[in-house]
Amino acid sequence: MKRKVKGTIGFMAVTLGLVLVTAFCVVMTVKSQSNVEEVAVENYYREKEQEMLADTRAYLSREGFTNSGVTLTRVVDEEGNREYTITVHHRKISNLQEDARETLRVALQELVFEEENCSFCHTFLVNG
Repeated sequence: MKRKVKGTIGFMAVTLGLVLVTAFCVVMTVKSQSNVEEVAVENYYREKEQEMLADTRAYLSREGFTNSGVTLTRVVDEEGNREYTITVHHRKISNLQEDARETLRVALQELVFEEENCSFCHTFLVNG
């Protein structure tokens, strides 16, 4: 009798262990698939960001602002909406009148990539 009870308990323990291992494997498979999707989206945006930065630097160089400091900051909320701030620094830009800087800001706004969940803001670091 005791042997039969021990055997039943052992069988239940092994069965429970197998069920837990199976559940763990299923959860990890689902997680890994969602991670692959997130990585693909992140890689897509990273490529777009790099293109935009290269286009911005090239445009600034053509306009006479060679070796401008260009930085990109992004904030991504829980829904995946992205807010980008592109900050540009150059001594010649600091010396521009406000209306000329605004014209440059509008021109730079044309270089951003078009995505529904993205917003862009251009700022200039101005000395003195």
